[in-house]
Amino acid sequence: MSSTIDDRVLLLLQNTASAVPGLAGHGVWERLGVQTGIPAQRWRNVVSGRQRATTAMVEALAKRWPQHAFWLATGITDVANGHRAPVNAVTFPERLQADDCTSATYFRACLKLAAKLYNDAGVDLDNDDARMEASTRTLQLAHYDGGPMVNTAHRLAGSEDYAEALRSWSAREMNRPGFIKQLVGVDPLVGPLQRKSTEGEPLFGGDGQSRHQSLSDMFFRPYPKNE
Repeated sequence: MSSTIDDRVLLLLQNTASAVPGLAGHGVWERLGVQTGIPAQRWRNVVSGRQRATTAMVEALAKRWPQHAFWLATGITDVANGHRAPVNAVTFPERLQADDCTSATYFRACLKLAAKLYNDAGVDLDNDDARMEASTRTLQLAHYDGGPMVNTAHRLAGSEDYAEALRSWSAREMNRPGFIKQLVGVDPLVGPLQRKSTEGEPLFGGDGQSRHQSLSDMFFRPYPKNE
């Protein structure tokens, strides 16, 4: 197995405390508590090891940083599609945590719409059965029926919030070719680069182990054979 979700929660919280603008520094857990609705002491308890993160805490982190949600759940990244890890986390088989600067905006727009769907449909979010009924598609003969929320979804599709989500998706897709080209640099399937260490660039912080890599390499490359 790889790292656990508890490990990744702790990495994300450590990064939050040390590097996230607007949150890092003294009072970080109080500020995170305001943003997530989960008391600051519970975040402190997780960081200190006095408790494990609850499902509600994991969900709150995933919604606060949707660009990290895929990594948080699985332990792997998909940087080309905006799913990255915080900079303090080791990732593999991808090695970079580059930000495309557009995916997080799209993810947040979608989260806003998903919440609005349930609100506008009048779902009792405090009722387990009501939430499950609203969330479940049922098989009717040969086709699935999405239930009454589908009518609400079609109405929301004409809203400005929905239009904004589509615009943010379009911006991401327009940005994607250049972003991927910048990340990968050389086709990773061609094979490892056979260059000397001095020809590569170290990672931020002077990581001598990666001098044969370019900063734009999304993937790990084996050490050159002559080293």
